[in-house]
Amino acid sequence: MRRPSCSARLLLAAVLLAVAAARRVDAQGLSVRPMQDLSFGFMLPGVVTRVEPTDAIRAGQIELLATIGTSFEVRFTLPASMSGPGTTLPLAFNATSGGASAARTGADVIRVDPRGAARFQLVTANRAFIYLGGEARPRGNQPVGRYSAPVVVTIANLSN
Repeated sequence: MRRPSCSARLLLAAVLLAVAAARRVDAQGLSVRPMQDLSFGFMLPGVVTRVEPTDAIRAGQIELLATIGTSFEVRFTLPASMSGPGTTLPLAFNATSGGASAARTGADVIRVDPRGAARFQLVTANRAFIYLGGEARPRGNQPVGRYSAPVVVTIANLSN
């Protein structure tokens, strides 16, 4: 039995600039670099697949560089589903699906709710990593195929 392959394409909007996932953006004193798309991998029909924001292999990851002391706000525009072969695959995000970290390790991730705005300040380092996990909820009769959806991340410099 073949299993559907699903991934969520992570797009980035920094301040008011939409950016392809392979480019780096410098705006208002922030430098933003997409590092990795959120990917649910292979799934079975009817079986929920969850990706934690601390999952180094599958979570979406963005690097933000700025001077120490910079405050910034992160907002996600999250899709309700991914599109695939003539159908959709439902997605869900909860209060702990997002995260941020000063070091690129799972040990210091601060969990955030990606359904609302989260504010941070760079205190001890000039970089932060923003993470996104979530749940894919394939139906029992979900067609096999590749599914994707855009996630927009807006990062605003609050220090200006």
